Amino acid sequence: MKKLSIAILAIILTFSISTLFTSCGDNEDDANDAAKEMVAENEDTTEDVAEDTTEAADYSAGKTIYTNKCMACHQENGEGVDPSFPALKGKTADLDIVVNGTDGTAMAAFKDQLSDQEIVDVINYVNHAWGNNADAITLDDITSAKK
Repeated sequence: MKKLSIAILAIILTFSISTLFTSCGDNEDDANDAAKEMVAENEDTTEDVAEDTTEAADYSAGKTIYTNKCMACHQENGEGVDPSFPALKGKTADLDIVVNGTDGTAMAAFKDQLSDQEIVDVINYVNHAWGNNADAITLDDITSAKK
């Protein structure tokens, strides 16, 4: 039984590390091409919500970043894979975790991988996708979150 548990943990760890490296840009050209195809195919599935305006906000830049950097772990539908990759559907993205990562988990800090504007874009996308409806964040919020 111990050997089976260790084997399962090894598989999960291998999957986590491989998806982390894959989503961090090792195959950036392939990922960008795949992301563009997915965005084109799924354009009408994003639920964009804008408060107090007559036009829906444009979260397409954030969706592309999500597709390239986040989807491998948190899934296309935002439902994640418990317990390693938490769901984002039905939740507000945690600015501190996205910017600074979480020690001891597969969640990397994106402050050195993405520009401040890209972080704003991806968080605003997550906060308005899959029926989420959280307040928009700004560049000032990112600056204050960096450690």
